[in-house]
Amino acid sequence: MKNTPNRVLKMVIENVVRENYSIASLTELTRQVKSALIEKGYRCSNLRIKRIVFDMKSIEVRVSFKKSHIKKQLNGTCPVCGFNLTEVLNKTLDGKEVKFYKCKRCRFESEGSYKLPARYIFYYKD
Repeated sequence: MKNTPNRVLKMVIENVVRENYSIASLTELTRQVKSALIEKGYRCSNLRIKRIVFDMKSIEVRVSFKKSHIKKQLNGTCPVCGFNLTEVLNKTLDGKEVKFYKCKRCRFESEGSYKLPARYIFYYKD
């Protein structure tokens, strides 16, 4: 087995999502993509599939979030796509400063550090 070139991986991901029109979970997407890659003699990690899919213009990714009671630090990395987060400082009307994080790739915004991705849904754009 050999590592998959990006162009082959993008083609396989696009074909899988196009055939199904939508895929209701990241697990299902990676399972179908990996099985298609194995048929071609390639391999790829789940994380790489997830990162590549966010850069594809032909696939829309919708993410639903859950509020966690466990305070998880973001460590400067987006929990949705793995891209770097930008720190944003805002002032409220009463003068208090509020800090939150924003991702430029997938538009994730934190409302503190309690918001975590729960489900990914992938759609093919015509």
